[in-house]
Amino acid sequence: MIRLLASSITVTTLSSGQCPSRSSWIASARRTASKSPVGFSIKQPVPTLKEFAEADFLPFVRSTSKEKPNTVRFYENCVQNLKKSPKLSNLPLDAIAADIIARYIAHRQERRDKKPLKVSTINRDLATLRRMLRLAQE
Repeated sequence: MIRLLASSITVTTLSSGQCPSRSSWIASARRTASKSPVGFSIKQPVPTLKEFAEADFLPFVRSTSKEKPNTVRFYENCVQNLKKSPKLSNLPLDAIAADIIARYIAHRQERRDKKPLKVSTINRDLATLRRMLRLAQE
C-alpha cells in the first residue's frame, strides 16, 4: 500500500505493516513489471514521416529488396511523392489521421499545370504510407 505523507512516500505491506528495504522493494517491482504485459516503459519521441522514411523505411526496403531494383525504385518514388507534401511529411507518425490523408489526396488530385493524376497513382502512394505506418508500429 502506498501512503502519501507530507512530502515523503512510504511503502508498507498490508500483512505485516512493516516497510521493506528499498532494494528489496525495487527488486520486487522489477520482477512484477517484467511479468506484467504493461511493465515500465520510457516513451520515445515519435519521428516525423520524413525522418522515419529516410532513417528507417527506405533502408529497410533497400536491404530486404536487394535483388529487386524496380521495387526499391517504386518505394523511393512513392516516398518522394509523400515527402512533397509539407503538411504530411512534417507530422509525427502518430498524428497522421484520416483528415490529413484526405487533404493529401485532394492535394495530389489538384494538378493545375498537367492533367490530373490517375486514382491508381494516388493509391500506390497511400499503399506505401500504409506500409510505412505498419513498419513503424512493429
